[in-house]
This record gives sequence, structure tokens and C-alpha cells, in this order.
Amino acid sequence: MLRSLALLSAIPTAAPARALFDGSSGTIGQGVVGAYELRDGAVALDKIADLSAGRILGRPTGAGSGAPQEMDAATLRALSDESAATVFFASIFDAEAASIPATPSTVVTFGYETAGDGGGGEYRRIGSNPSHQAKLQTADGQWWELSDQEPTPLQLGAKFDGSTDDTIAINNWVLFLRIKGRAGRLPAGSAYCSGTVYMGGVRVRGAGGVNNTDASVSKTLILSDANPMLSMGPRADQPDTFHLTHWEDFTVASAGGPVSPITLWDTASYPYQIGIWVGRNHNYMETVAGGETPTIGGAGGLTMRRVCVQDASGWGLYGYKLWGKSLIDDCFFRRCGGKGAFEMNDDRKAGVMNFAGVSVDFAVSNIHAFAGGYANPNMTHRGTGLRIGAFKSDTDALGRLWEAGGNQKFENFFSEGYKVPFDIRATLSVMLDNMSLAGDRIYFGAEENPSNQCKITFSKWRTFDLEEINITQSATVDLGQLLKQDQGTDTVIKYWTGFTWTPPGGGVDPTGVYNNPTVLEPRFDLSAGASNSYRFLPLVATSYDPSSIWSNLLPPFSNSDGGNLQGWNRTGGGDLQVSNRWRVRIKNGAQVAYDVDALSPGDLVTVQLWFEVNGSPDQDDITYGVRNGSNALQFQRPLGLSGVPVDTNWRAFNARVPADGVLRVFVKNATGSNVFLRHPVVCAGASAPLGRHYLTAWPTPEGVIATA
Repeated sequence: MLRSLALLSAIPTAAPARALFDGSSGTIGQGVVGAYELRDGAVALDKIADLSAGRILGRPTGAGSGAPQEMDAATLRALSDESAATVFFASIFDAEAASIPATPSTVVTFGYETAGDGGGGEYRRIGSNPSHQAKLQTADGQWWELSDQEPTPLQLGAKFDGSTDDTIAINNWVLFLRIKGRAGRLPAGSAYCSGTVYMGGVRVRGAGGVNNTDASVSKTLILSDANPMLSMGPRADQPDTFHLTHWEDFTVASAGGPVSPITLWDTASYPYQIGIWVGRNHNYMETVAGGETPTIGGAGGLTMRRVCVQDASGWGLYGYKLWGKSLIDDCFFRRCGGKGAFEMNDDRKAGVMNFAGVSVDFAVSNIHAFAGGYANPNMTHRGTGLRIGAFKSDTDALGRLWEAGGNQKFENFFSEGYKVPFDIRATLSVMLDNMSLAGDRIYFGAEENPSNQCKITFSKWRTFDLEEINITQSATVDLGQLLKQDQGTDTVIKYWTGFTWTPPGGGVDPTGVYNNPTVLEPRFDLSAGASNSYRFLPLVATSYDPSSIWSNLLPPFSNSDGGNLQGWNRTGGGDLQVSNRWRVRIKNGAQVAYDVDALSPGDLVTVQLWFEVNGSPDQDDITYGVRNGSNALQFQRPLGLSGVPVDTNWRAFNARVPADGVLRVFVKNATGSNVFLRHPVVCAGASAPLGRHYLTAWPTPEGVIATA
């Protein structure tokens, strides 16, 4: 109600009525009211008749006594605002141009620049200038702070029109959320950002995570020419880390413009775009200047759901020191890495997800990585689906502290069309379950990395068009149940180290699934690194009997369990009995031997033998070694050779193929105790320098046996 406002009521002629005069009242008779009947100081009827259109009579605050005055809209608003709790403006600029009386505690705007632009909000009066940008200052010097509980970037000036640069507005919005501890909402529409959006330590949800050109209003899309597009860091110049970040329902995508190179944990100047950087701020990565002890922490507590990344030319997601029970779930990656992999001509340098360094205690689930749809067809099917770890030589070259991550879990991961679905270089433990992949080749381990730094456990996985699996330096590789679901592709497992594999059905079908076999090929090289203790000899440890498709195994001792010795030579008399096709008993001077003749003279090979010894015989009388085709002894060792551990079943040694090209592997037992020989293996190459005869650790079907 307007103060000091005198209104004259219409007076009916049929009954007594009241006339209001400047706040006083009285009774007049029936009939026409004349001016002479009004009291002193009242409003004359002729003054009311002369009132201008759109005006009202009243007395503004401070006008004193006397006749009422005509009041315009501004005067009326000021008079109303004096008693109102909330005042209203079309835009933030209108509010800043006004002086607000002392009574109102809230300012409401209907837009940021203009009413209806989506940037309106509610502001509360505060005593001083806050440390964020979600504020306004009125003409009288008063400060007002945005009080909405789920603010949007539109309230800080973002346009989301696909062309205006919204980087500053969005980053100011994130800072406000972080300072006030509020959740934020990304509106539907497309925001263009020339710089990185730093969105760590906040909870944000969008309007949808899939870029659908037919329904553009149903999604939130951030188009970016920055590198990275989105980061978990607080901002470019702050190394702080956070342990509570929630992102949901939006897409980040390349805007198609040029991007600046970025420094990765293992690459000095990476010229391709990163979609999302998770973990510690990419501007603050650890070096070894202070020694080999880690000195900086990571960022954790990330929950990322229904977030999509599109057209990142380098990596869709890059992780460095992602810690603390983080979860990435139900996300979609489209056309990430193809451009970088194509232009660098290296499928292992760009792709979908790269948890490069020191990322621990996180889970990734329900991921679809799709490689198709490039305008340039050469980019389709290029890149890597999932990479974990890095080559130590790469981090050493940058002076960075190399560390392996661990406690990493992946499930329901579908990598479609990437040439390298998996490239796992280093991890203290990674568990993969229900994986589906279509691609050419995968890599497990890296021979140049420190020992025991790659432990991989698969549960179930399906492959399409997979040509080869490379298993190099690794403490543990359990391939679990590998099911091939394609026709026309042979899969070759090339291995430099021991691993476990359980084919579907618990046995080996020599023809493979769909008549395409899985072929195992042991591999060794003669590099200097072969002397390191992590160079385990290859052994396929499974829950079923070995098969002839294992090209490193020597043939079985017989064609049937308990049958006669076949393909092997028996000398020396004594007792010899075939227990089963892959196990023979030797005692009382018996010797068993096999001639490997598909080798070239001078080739370096590794021989591994598995013994079972009953009782406590003199192990110096149990010998193994190599002869040539003429039975001339090349060398011989006793099972109990000084320095050789006797608490392990395994013996291994290196040998040169004799000049006649025949490598005769033999075992002799001169004692009366039972000695069983199982699963003899000959591999090309060497597990250690020539002459070394045992390893510091050995993989067996029962587990890894330490012998050091």
C-alpha cells in the first residue's frame, strides 16, 4: 500500500458513504457531493478530473504536508520498494543502475542482459565484495550475492549460443560453486570455449550427454578449441586437489579449430587435443628433482556419469594421479584419437582412455568407444581403446617420477573399431571383466619397465577380428575366458612371459571358434634386458592338459594315458612308465630324450623342464642336459647342482643348437626313487645370459613360485 496516498471513493447516491481525505474520514449525506462539503486539505474533485493519464495522486516520502502530487511509475516503485522484502529488475544491469532502499533484502532479476535470456536469478544483500563473480553492486554501493541453490553459467554471463566465447563465464561459475559448496546445472544448448574449463571439486549436471543434431535442445554441448577441453584442476594457476567431483549428463567436443600442444606425463609436447583430464592439474606434474620419493598427491573422488567426449584428436580422456575411489560410468566416446594416430602413424599414441600415470583406486564401467564416422576414412579404426601406464624411458626423458598405478577395475567396456583395443604397459593390479573389443592387436606389459609392475587379471572377454595378443614383461597375466566371436580371423598369442588362459569349455579346440584357431607362439629376443629377473620363461598355465597347438611344447610322451613311449627315445635300461600323455616316470638308470631338429646350428634356445621327485634321493644322480644328433654330450647338470633351489619343480637353461642342427634334450635318473618329467618346453631365444640355469621366480599352474 502506498503511504500518504489519499484516494476519493466513488460515493453512491442511494446510501451514506465514506470519503477518504488524507487519511481521515467522515460521513456525508445522500445526493451529489459538492466541493463545499469536503474538509480543508482534502482533494478537490476538479484536481482528480485533471489527473494525467498513467499517473496517480499521492505524497512521496519526504514530501511534507500539503496537497497530494501526481506520481510517475519510478516514484511509485521507489515508494513501494521502501516496504518490500524483494525488488525486481529486468536484468542485472538494470539492478546495478538502481539505488535500493534499506528495507529490501533480496533482488530478483528476470535475465542477465535482458529479461528472458535465462540468466535471471535471486540475489541477497551482503556486507562486502565477495571473492567470486556471482554478484552485483547497485548504484548506492551495496553488494548483492547470487543465492540460487543450483545456479547456471547463464547467470554469470554465458550465452550457450555456440559462437560467443563462454570460457570466462563458465570458469567463474565453477569457482562460485566451489566457494559456496553448491551444485550447478549446465543448461541445454552449445557453449563455445577457447580455453580449458576447470571443473574440479564441484557437482554439475547437464541437460543430456549425447550430441543429437536433430534435437539440439535436449543436450548440453561444450565445443572447445582448448587443450584439454575439461580438467579436474581448480584453475590453470592452482595446484590444489579435490576429493569430491561429480559430473553428469553433458558432452565435450572439439570445435574443430587449431589447438595448442599440451605436456603429458610421458610426452613433452603433445600436439593433439585431450578431451577430459582427470586427476591432478595437468599444469602441476611431479618431477624427480627432489628424489625418487613421491611428494605430490592426486585428485580423487570423481564420479562421472553419462558424459560424452567427441572428436578429441589425441585422447578422449587422460588420467594422471586419479585417486580416491573414483567412478567413471555409462560414458560414450566417439571419434577420439583417430586423427592423432593417423598423423603420427602410431595407433598406440592416441585413442579413447589413457590412464597414463599413478592412478589408483578407481573403477570404469559401461563404456562404449566408437571409432567410426570420420570424414577422412583413413582415420577410422585408428588408435587405442584403453591404455594404462607408460614406458619408463618416456618419463625418464622428461625428468618425471615413473610410478605404476593399481587397484584399477574395468567392466563392460566395448571398444569398437580401434586397431589396438588394449595397451596395458604398467599396473600393480588391474581387473577386467566382461570386455568386448573389435580390433587388430593388443599389448600386455612392457619389457623395458621395472620388474613386477604389470599384473593383469581378465574374467570374461569377447573379441572380433583380433589378430594378435602380445604378452611381454609382466608379473601376472591371467587372460581368463577368451571367446572369439568372429569368422575368418586367426588369433596369435605372442608371449615373452608366463600367463594363464582358460578357453571356453575348459579345453582346446584345435580348430578354434568358428574354425579359426588360437595359436600360441613363444617369443624371446637377445636384448641386454634379457638378463633381468622379470624375464620369466613362457608357460601357458591352464586348467586342462596341454595341446599340440602350443608350438613351444615338445610332443606328448604317448598318444594315450599309460601307453607306450612314442616319439621319444629311451636308453639306459631301468624303469620308465608313461603315467599320462604329458607325464613320464623315470628311475633306476632310465633315460628319456627327444630330438628337436627344426632349428639352425648356433641358434640360442631356452629349455625348461618340470620335475616331480619322490622321496629324498641324491639329486646329483638325477641329471638333465643336451646332446647332439650323434649323442655327443654338449653339457649336463645334476638336479641338485649347488645354488639351484630344490624347493621348486622347475629347471631352465640356455643352449646353443649343435653343429648338426639336432638338439637332443635328455633326462636321466640313476636313483631308485621315482622322478616324473612333465611338460618339457623348448623356446627360441634366451631367458637369461648363456649358462644361467634357473630364475628368481617361476610361473606354474599352481601359482608363481619364488626361488630367490
